[in-house]
Amino acid sequence: MEVAPDFIVAGHITLDLVNGEYLPGGAAYSALTAARLGRRVGLITSFGPDMHSSIELEGVQIFTIPSPQSTVFVNVYREDRREQQSTSVAGRLRAEVVPPTWRAASAVHLAPMLDEVGPDFLDAFPKARMLASPQGWLRCLGPAGRVLPASWNWADQAFSRLDGLVVSSEDLAGDEETIARWVAKIPCLVLTEGERGSRVYFDSKQRHLPAYFTEKVVDPTGAGDAFAAAFLVKWSEGASPYQAARFANIVASFVVEGKGLAGVPTLAQVEERLARSRLEEIGDGGS
Repeated sequence: MEVAPDFIVAGHITLDLVNGEYLPGGAAYSALTAARLGRRVGLITSFGPDMHSSIELEGVQIFTIPSPQSTVFVNVYREDRREQQSTSVAGRLRAEVVPPTWRAASAVHLAPMLDEVGPDFLDAFPKARMLASPQGWLRCLGPAGRVLPASWNWADQAFSRLDGLVVSSEDLAGDEETIARWVAKIPCLVLTEGERGSRVYFDSKQRHLPAYFTEKVVDPTGAGDAFAAAFLVKWSEGASPYQAARFANIVASFVVEGKGLAGVPTLAQVEERLARSRLEEIGDGGS
């Protein structure tokens, strides 16, 4: 009998077209990251028979809501900007079907891709520190499946329950007014800015955490989901949001260096690189 997970991820596993090959993505990055960092992970998701039967998320218990099709993205990167198209979308997730033993989890990452996670999830895990990556609530499908910006019309309801939010500058298109408004309504907000690192807003303070420099960027897909999962892992284990963001920056640096899920690191790899980055800072006169 499997032990109930203590770290829950809710969101679609997607198929992402990368260099002519379809690779698993979306919530798969969050779930696998948390598992490789030592957590007992449960993933609530939906996908269809078109999902590769060979997909393996080692250490992750997967609860699947059947769907006739999977969520499929075609990603095109132009300089520092990503253009997306979706050719199909899997079914909506429902909190009512979550296994009862999963509801006692201590950490929950809501990771929607295209609005498949609704407000019913907010009250499904009463004991959890709950973090959301709102990208899937900030976009919709336009003509020909093009992914376009959208309004998150139940954001205030979410803020009344969420402990934290990890959102990318890309998703908000640099809208500083929205960032300031959200910061005032939620205990912790992390704004990820790609190679520029991340901004952490916590306890009425703002702090910038630089990204870990990497010379080899193979595939940036999934780095944001992995960052959010790593951040929640450390934060829920007692680290400060600043420590958690620094740790998550290191995790994301591994993800961009690899192809698909192959880039998701183990805890030992992250700790080794984190220790090395601290030594480099000392050598450069940092603190």
